[in-house]
Formats: sequence, C-alpha cells, structure tokens
Amino acid sequence: MAESEELDNGTPKLGVTVSALSKEARKHYNLSDDEVGVLIVDVARNSPAAKHGLQRGDIIARIGQTEVNKPDQVASAVKRAAREEHRTVLLLIKRDGISRFVAVPLEQA
Repeated sequence: MAESEELDNGTPKLGVTVSALSKEARKHYNLSDDEVGVLIVDVARNSPAAKHGLQRGDIIARIGQTEVNKPDQVASAVKRAAREEHRTVLLLIKRDGISRFVAVPLEQA
C-alpha cells in the first residue's frame, strides 16, 4: 500500500486524501514524534469532509473506536462502516493540539 491513499474513489467516500505521519510531515506540520494517526493532505471541494470542516493538516486519530495509523486503515474503516449500513463515520480529529469528534456522512460515488 502506498503511503498516501485517496479515499474518494469508489464507494463510499469522505473526500479526503490521507498520508502516514512521516518524519517530513511531522516537521512540516510541527507534530511531535508521539503523535498518532494519519495526516489529511487534501480535502476535496464540496465533499462531506469539507462540508464538516475537515482541513489539510488535520490528523485523523480514530474512526469510531478504532485507532488509525495507516492510510489503508482509514479506507478499511470507511468500507466497513458502509457494509454495516452506517450513514456517518465518527472521526477523532486533532488540529493545533486540540482533539474533537466530527461525524462525517458517507457519500456514494
């Protein structure tokens, strides 16, 4: 699996592209070495993620009760939520050292 995974091709979609927290990303976004999660590197315009305030540079630390550290874990969690007929996914987002939960609707491609 590549370091970066676009999560808006196929069904369902959030409209984000995420990447592992590499040393370069940590330095660029001023993140500590113990920060866990995946980095949002792009948010598609008018996507569910954009409409719910997600931004480039945000970190997705959890989806529901599951901690995520790799892009493929995010994709798997979104697909699992769709299979279980969930209409939204609950993301734990970290931005500027502050954590918050965001419920993002799943959108069909």
